[in-house]
Amino acid sequence: MAFLEGPAQIILLVVVFCCPLIPAGGWCWLKSIECCLSCLGAIVKNARKFAYVPMYFCLIGLLLAGSIMVTMDYQKSAQTDSQRHAFYLFLFTAALALVTNLISVGSTLKCLQGMLFISEQRERTVYILALPAFYCLMCFQSSQQILLDVLGTVDEHWSWNTHFDTDEQRRQFTMDMVTFYMSAADVFEAFAFTFFGMMTMESLRRSAQYTARGGAREVRLQGCIQKWTMSPIYMFCAVLCVESVYRLFTVFVKYFHLTSIVPPALTHAFSRMPAPNDYVVYITFFTLTSVFSSLAIMALFSIEHVFHDDLSSVDFIRSDWKQCRFLSNLKFWGVKIFVTLEFCLDMGMMLWSVDEVKKQLIFTACMGTLCFFVSVLHVWAYAPTGRWISETPGDVDLEQCDRMSESNISIDTSASGVSMAPLTASDALSSRP
Repeated sequence: MAFLEGPAQIILLVVVFCCPLIPAGGWCWLKSIECCLSCLGAIVKNARKFAYVPMYFCLIGLLLAGSIMVTMDYQKSAQTDSQRHAFYLFLFTAALALVTNLISVGSTLKCLQGMLFISEQRERTVYILALPAFYCLMCFQSSQQILLDVLGTVDEHWSWNTHFDTDEQRRQFTMDMVTFYMSAADVFEAFAFTFFGMMTMESLRRSAQYTARGGAREVRLQGCIQKWTMSPIYMFCAVLCVESVYRLFTVFVKYFHLTSIVPPALTHAFSRMPAPNDYVVYITFFTLTSVFSSLAIMALFSIEHVFHDDLSSVDFIRSDWKQCRFLSNLKFWGVKIFVTLEFCLDMGMMLWSVDEVKKQLIFTACMGTLCFFVSVLHVWAYAPTGRWISETPGDVDLEQCDRMSESNISIDTSASGVSMAPLTASDALSSRP
């Protein structure tokens, strides 16, 4: 009975003491919890609309601080050919990150149009516009970490009691940090991809509302389409989140003494688990992300192709590009180009036999260039005009939609003296321009 001694006994006594209070004050406790959750939900709902403000300040702050720190280290170094080459690539990535962040900030201000309280549709747009800025900043962070290793100043900038005995350990730490930075960028990409899917579904719903095709059957059909479309996107996001958490956990365990702050029993349990091979882990995550990103792109491509006219009716797609219809959805191509070219670069880097440091520097520079062009594309793609982003009621009453879809529409042409036969709502809308 040693188990019932000490803290366990105290816990059991607390449970015994609280049990009689549950029937007597259960309703009060539930209402208190409900009130607290409602207040918390209201705070989060209002605070999240301004989360992009500290985000952009932090991005620009990291960019300026990293540029100053690495430039000072380079001035003190021997400035060999390899260091000079790495520094020039770093400056190129830093310039791309700065310009991309400025373009994203400008696009965000244009999207807000001076409003403080914005709708969910406009909020999703803001974080899609922030994708190139965040991703390019992570490329800058990776380039900065690699340059620190090339300059030999890694030990001077990590003061978490992290000591490296050999250059090989410093190189491994640098590559692990680069992998973590790029994983964090992929997570933000997955979130932006999810926001784009939700924004597309919302545009379809608005198209049905604006064209009075809001019958209960169509609302439920759109709900079914949304679930099937968003499922691969959610899976893609989940895989990238798991990968990022795994990279973060690996870095903290290997370099930042995570074992000193977790319970000893948990540390002992993890120490008995065999460490997975890094190459196997990389191939596993690469395969999963490739499969689910392809499925997500195919789902969005199908939605765009089938419901092209519906999306065009709310100005989500440019209707004046009739000769190049497949290029009219600049929003979709901004997502597709980003995901596809990133995948192609990953494949190219896997097949390229070159030094790992040089490979990562070139990869970050190429991805920074891609982020710059995507941010420029977003200036035109996400112009805040049209019904897809305007402020509209959010919920749809299915019973009211049923009444609307079952009612007949009488068209009175008293001016010409002609009375047309009653038409159903679906028939009247089938001839809409």
